[in-house]
Amino acid sequence: MRSQQLDDPTNGESKEHDETHEKLKMIRVKFLRLVHRLGLAPNETVVAQVLYRLGIVEQLRGRNRGRIGTLSFDPASAMAGQLEADGQEPLDFSCTIMVLGKTGVGKSATINSIFDEAKLPTNAFQSGTKMVQDVVGTVQGIKLRVIDTPGLLPSGSDQRQNEKILHSVKNFIKKTPPDILLYFDRLDMQSKDFGDLPLLRTITKIFGPSIWQNAIVVLSHAASAPPDSPQGTVSSYDMFVTQRSHVVQQTIRQAAGDMWLVNPVSLVENHPACRRNRAGYRVLPNGQVWKPQLLLLSFASKILAEANTVLKVQDSPAKKQFATRSRAPPLPYLLSSLLRSRPQVKLPEEQFGDEDGLDDDLDESSDSEDESEYDDLPPFKSLSKA
Repeated sequence: MRSQQLDDPTNGESKEHDETHEKLKMIRVKFLRLVHRLGLAPNETVVAQVLYRLGIVEQLRGRNRGRIGTLSFDPASAMAGQLEADGQEPLDFSCTIMVLGKTGVGKSATINSIFDEAKLPTNAFQSGTKMVQDVVGTVQGIKLRVIDTPGLLPSGSDQRQNEKILHSVKNFIKKTPPDILLYFDRLDMQSKDFGDLPLLRTITKIFGPSIWQNAIVVLSHAASAPPDSPQGTVSSYDMFVTQRSHVVQQTIRQAAGDMWLVNPVSLVENHPACRRNRAGYRVLPNGQVWKPQLLLLSFASKILAEANTVLKVQDSPAKKQFATRSRAPPLPYLLSSLLRSRPQVKLPEEQFGDEDGLDDDLDESSDSEDESEYDDLPPFKSLSKA
């Protein structure tokens, strides 16, 4: 009997499941400690979504192995709170963020705002960054490395110059790849008829389509007043943000050749006159405090990637052939269903970017997708499907 128990393969699977569960629990603890450091509540929309999605993915994996789990995050929350209250256990987390975008969109100014000090020169009339460079520091005890890059030019005739810049960026990040890409544009700069498509296609050409799988769109100058509508009436701020976000997201989809892609959008305002709350954070016209939200989205992206790595470990080649139809979407894609500045108004062209589209990825069609499309970017950390 004892020998039979030792030879039972289910014992190994059970141990493997328990180990994976514990690793995911510690990832949740780490994430909740980051949330605490940013001064955000555990019921924040992004926080709740990340925890819920991690739980769903783990539960689906457990179900595939005949084990039913429960979505309980209380132990992780209690442990995170206790560790932060004690202040003795170091937080094993750092994040490398690369910024990319057109010239004059506020990349360097945003980096200064993130670190609360003038680490980079800024100029309202010309590009402040002439070469790729590292900016290193800490925010609330969290180690950050930001890769600042020269501004790009949107015109089709400027793409050769952009290629030179992007190749220098690619060479710079080969040894130490970034975890997250922040693609910058301005909220108050309206571009029609996919005017930025040549630029975005050049970025895709140099880095590969998978650069967009872990990218966050950052719209600067977010305290700008909405323009008048063609009828002469003033547009609402929320509609203004929704429409501008949609244009940028749709152009990225076109450049990446991926109509399912919906990059999360974060708003930024660096002007000294921008209203601040009691904690000193700049507040947008919609009441959002932008800095913690931008960092939360960035950290959530890396946390999901870490969980993706843990979940991949337990999928040996022998087990993959017995996979069922109940598959979870690749974790980096989950960011596309997280918080935008406000619930977005559904626009006709947005049909590929809704929540149902993400849920549809659980069906059999996801099994037929080529994993290589998530792995064709050597300089960036792998974002392959789990």
